[in-house]
Amino acid sequence: MLGLRWSDINLKAGTLTVRQARVLVDYRVRIEEPKSRNGKRTLPMDDARVAALTELRKRQAKESEAAGTAHRAGLSELDWYADGDEYVITDELGIPVHPEWYSDEFGRLLKWAKLRKIRLHDSRHTTLSLMEKAGVPISIVSKWAGHYDSAFTMKTYVHASDEDLQEGTKTLAKIHKIA
Repeated sequence: MLGLRWSDINLKAGTLTVRQARVLVDYRVRIEEPKSRNGKRTLPMDDARVAALTELRKRQAKESEAAGTAHRAGLSELDWYADGDEYVITDELGIPVHPEWYSDEFGRLLKWAKLRKIRLHDSRHTTLSLMEKAGVPISIVSKWAGHYDSAFTMKTYVHASDEDLQEGTKTLAKIHKIA
């Protein structure tokens, strides 16, 4: 969601629309279309996400006011920036943070929480696995991820843990008792 702009979010409807990706290639930021036609999608948000984004929007308005003319002044230096875009994740001056910052910050948060180190992209695998484990049908998990093929989502992103195997064993034991 590095490419998420405020124009992609509808707080009243509680949705966000994925229209682009902001990626890093040879340490240069590029704006790209999603990888597939299914990559462009509108996703519903729960009330907690809407509230958090509403608060973020208010905080950014205060930061803009406090910064005065310095707010968004550095945007012209960004060769990838399209005039008028307002990105959701910015610094205090309204400049979109560099994609590398996301990975670095993710690493800092993992360390602070005393969790094992994983790549930021691995959190996508974890999210999709948890959705599937919680009983969300794979067709919905796949659509959420922007994939065309549910089999691809299952094969590439959804992973069973040792705990999942234990639960499978318990279920199999119940089936054997019934039979």
